[in-house]
Amino acid sequence: PMKRFFTFIIFAALSVAMFGVSGHITMDTTWNTNQIVTGVLYIDAGVTLSIMPGVQVTFPKIDQNADGIGDIYIEVSGRLQVQGTVSNKVIFKSNQTTPAPSDWLGIKYLTPQAGTLSTISNAEILHAHEPLFVNGRNLTLNNVRIAYSGDYGMRINNTFLTTNVTNCTIEENTGYGLLIETGPVNITGLVLFHNGGYGMKLLAASTVIASDIVSSTNGDHGIWVIGDQEASFTNCRSISNGKSGVWLDGAMVTLTNCDLSNNEGYGVRVFNIGANPSLTNCTVSSNYVGVFIDSKPATLSYCNVEYNRFFGIYINSCSPQISNCNITNNGEFAGTIPDTTYDFPNVTNW
Repeated sequence: PMKRFFTFIIFAALSVAMFGVSGHITMDTTWNTNQIVTGVLYIDAGVTLSIMPGVQVTFPKIDQNADGIGDIYIEVSGRLQVQGTVSNKVIFKSNQTTPAPSDWLGIKYLTPQAGTLSTISNAEILHAHEPLFVNGRNLTLNNVRIAYSGDYGMRINNTFLTTNVTNCTIEENTGYGLLIETGPVNITGLVLFHNGGYGMKLLAASTVIASDIVSSTNGDHGIWVIGDQEASFTNCRSISNGKSGVWLDGAMVTLTNCDLSNNEGYGVRVFNIGANPSLTNCTVSSNYVGVFIDSKPATLSYCNVEYNRFFGIYINSCSPQISNCNITNNGEFAGTIPDTTYDFPNVTNW
C-alpha cells in the first residue's frame, strides 16, 4: 500500500509537469517547481497560492478567437503569495519559443475587501496583454518588474485598502505604464520607462502618496493627474517624455524636490477647474515650455525654471504665487524675474 501511495504522488507530479494546471485551486497550495498554466486558473476565495523562489510560471499562447491576444490568465479571488528573492525571482512569462507581447492575458486581482492581503515580491511579469489588473482588497508589490505587454503595464481600477508599491519597474509596454483610478496607493520607488503611452495617470477618486518615481522616455506625459485633490510627489523625476513632464487637469497636487526636465512639451501644465498645485524646490529645465499656468492658481517656491526652449513660465488669466525662484536662460519671451512673490493678472509671458 505504501508503494502504491508513493507511485500515486510521483504520477501526480508528472501529470502536472506534462499537462499543466488550470481550473480552480480550492485548497491552500504551494508551488515549489516550475508550472505550465494551460487554461484559466482561479484562486478561489479563502484559498492561498504560495509560489516559492525561483519558480517559473509559463503560459502557452492559446488564442481561440484569433484576436492576437492569448486567452489564459490567473484570476485571484483568494490570496496570492509570490515569494521570490532578489537572487532567485519568480517569473511569469510566455512559454513560446519566441515570446511576444500578448502571448497570455495577465493576472486579475479581484479579492474582496473581506479577503486577505496578497503580496508579490521579487518577481517579473512578462509578455502578457494586461499584466496586472487590480479591482479588490489591496496588494503589496515589492521589487516587481512588468514588461513587454501588448497593452498597459498595471491598472488599479480600485483598491479598497492601501496598495503599496516599492522599488518596482514598469517598462517597455505597448500602452501606458500605470493607471490608478480609485483608492489609496503608496509608492516608494518606481521606474516607468519607455512605455508607449503615458508613464502614469491618476484619476480623481485615487489618493496617492508617491516618492522616488522616475518616469522617463514614455510616449505621452510622464505624470498625468486628472481631478485628484490629494496626490503628492516627492523626490520624483519626470524627464525626456514625448509630451509633458507633469500634466495637471483640475488637480491640486504637491510636488517637492522634483526634476521635470527635457520633455518634448511642457515641464508642467496647469489648467481646468480645481487646479491649484504647489511646486517647491523643483527643477523645470530644458523643456519646450517650462511652466504653463492657464486660468488657475499655482504656487512656486524655490524652483529653478531655466533653459526651456520657448517660455520659462507662461501665465494666462490667473494670479500665481511665485517666490524665491530662479527663472533664467529660457528662450524667446522667457525673461528673468527677481526672487520675490508676484501677482500677474492676465499676463501671458515674462
